[in-house]
Amino acid sequence: MKKSILLFALPLLAFFACKKAKTNCTDPDQIKEADVPAAVITSLHNAYPGVSTIDWFLENGSYEATFSFNNAQTSALFNASGIRTEEETEILVDKLPMPVKDKLAANYSDYTQLNYAKIVNLASGAVKYEVEMKKGNVRMDFIFDPMGVLLEQVALDGEC
Repeated sequence: MKKSILLFALPLLAFFACKKAKTNCTDPDQIKEADVPAAVITSLHNAYPGVSTIDWFLENGSYEATFSFNNAQTSALFNASGIRTEEETEILVDKLPMPVKDKLAANYSDYTQLNYAKIVNLASGAVKYEVEMKKGNVRMDFIFDPMGVLLEQVALDGEC
């Protein structure tokens, strides 16, 4: 029983620690809410009622809001007109599709898995899964499609 609680709690704690660390440093992409268009702020509050603590970032011309919603760390991307284009929500490892779990077991057993997220492109409905992993001192995000195909691998070193 203790082992299953640890398996559940450790990745969740690591996820929040990483997200907290991101908000406590100087991120060159972080912006003040005053710099976010009103349409974006309105759209955020319509989509996520009750959200109050929001970190804002400018990411490739889109506005990214990071916050807690329904007990899950969530990020949403908006264009300047306030249209929500993408949503990323933390998940537990048991919510990963089996092909992704199989790929992790087969190819990444020498990595420490830190956290997991489901990413949805709201225009197309396409779903991807992000797994943050660490090997030695190197942290990386691995992005998989639902069939376990690796789509992208991004080094996180130097990021907040």
